[in-house]
Amino acid sequence: MNESVFLLFIFMTTLSTFIQYAQLVLLVLSMLLLYLHHNKTVKVLLLLTSLLSLTILAGYACQFKIPPFVTMWHTLVWFVFLMTLLTYFLWSYTHQNMLCYGCCIICIIFIINTLLFFQITDHALPPALKSVWFVPHVTAYLIAYGLMGVCFVWSVFNIITRQNNIHRYFNICFNVGYFCLLCGLFIGCIWAKNIWGNFWSWDSKETFALLSALLYTICLKKQNRPESFCIVNIIAFAILLFTWIGTKYLYTSQSLHIYG
Repeated sequence: MNESVFLLFIFMTTLSTFIQYAQLVLLVLSMLLLYLHHNKTVKVLLLLTSLLSLTILAGYACQFKIPPFVTMWHTLVWFVFLMTLLTYFLWSYTHQNMLCYGCCIICIIFIINTLLFFQITDHALPPALKSVWFVPHVTAYLIAYGLMGVCFVWSVFNIITRQNNIHRYFNICFNVGYFCLLCGLFIGCIWAKNIWGNFWSWDSKETFALLSALLYTICLKKQNRPESFCIVNIIAFAILLFTWIGTKYLYTSQSLHIYG
């Protein structure tokens, strides 16, 4: 790494860390102002938090000239961007404050996770990622993560309050998220065939991805039974998170999908 790239790397690391601490402050402030019924200000703060995530990703892509999807750190930043943006729109339409509280708490957890355990890197794309299928595959999954994350928060809220109904906006979120999940899985199979010669290899990442898709298929069939839907949806999101983040910690994992 030459001196100019090293200095750029240090600058981007420092800037992203500063921005993420600012996001933590904004999210905590959002929950406090929501409790005080300053809803309009909360909406502004949510949009600002989302914009800051996009600023980090855009800066990384512009400076290092590679897609902002290369590491686990990128996907976590994307998740915060999508969650805050979706929270803004869904909360504006449903006026369910518990949704806003829950999504803010999840975003705070993910931001802390990025600050403690993940670091950005300036490495170039590995050969397997230099494929036309790379960006659509990751994009489909990231959209699914964001939408299913919101549905998870709503399901927890629904069970706690015993509302026993499915709001049509969350129904839409779930259906779009499920579609994106299947698209990501299907595109991944095509990509695997092009890169490794097989559509499926049953490694840990693929196995848990299939399991999460099957659980969400069960959710799809239970949309007319809200209580069962919420329970299965919570389990499915836990498996989805493990697929995304947890499989890299399996000692027996030899997955070709594990990345830092």
